[in-house]
Amino acid sequence: MKKTIKTVALFLGMSLVAASCQKENVEDFQTPVLEQAETVTMHYVIDGEVYQTVFANEQAWNDFLDYLIGLAEEGHRVSFRRGGNEQRVSKDVVTYVTTDHDKAHTWAYEMGKAGYEVSISYDEKTKEYTCIAIK
Repeated sequence: MKKTIKTVALFLGMSLVAASCQKENVEDFQTPVLEQAETVTMHYVIDGEVYQTVFANEQAWNDFLDYLIGLAEEGHRVSFRRGGNEQRVSKDVVTYVTTDHDKAHTWAYEMGKAGYEVSISYDEKTKEYTCIAIK
């Protein structure tokens, strides 16, 4: 029995020594990369009151634009600019008039993406959206 215990102990000790002498395989572990969500910074004005907000993604900004158009339909003066609040020197002015809510939304969205400051008003009598973009 003593010989068996000594033999097993010797075998385990030799196994540990042999294992520690083995070359270690170092695997190339990749650090998980967090996807940077594209945020949208927005400066907007409702009836002369200036606000700023940051949206987590384009869809959130798109939904907020619907809210701004809804305010225009209620008679509020609304405008917005994506990104920084810097003043522009050139005055490229583009006006778009439509009776279609979706077309006004799409036009304002695209002009905002292109760097324009966009103002939206709605005439209850004519049911027209007047969108003015200034760059």
